[in-house]
Amino acid sequence: MEFIKEIALVIFSIFNEMSVYLLLGFLFAGILHVLVPQQLFSKYLSKNSWSSVLLTYK
Repeated sequence: MEFIKEIALVIFSIFNEMSVYLLLGFLFAGILHVLVPQQLFSKYLSKNSWSSVLLTYK
């Protein structure tokens, strides 16, 4: 039972440390969603070519 408590505490600690970066990522994604037009994303990321795949994974 102690092992399960230790795992739960470690997982909680990891989530606690990640939370700031997740919130910053959500904030940045929201700002991009509001400020950058959808057509700009679809122009570069919707082509059937390797360049659009590489742009997606950068």
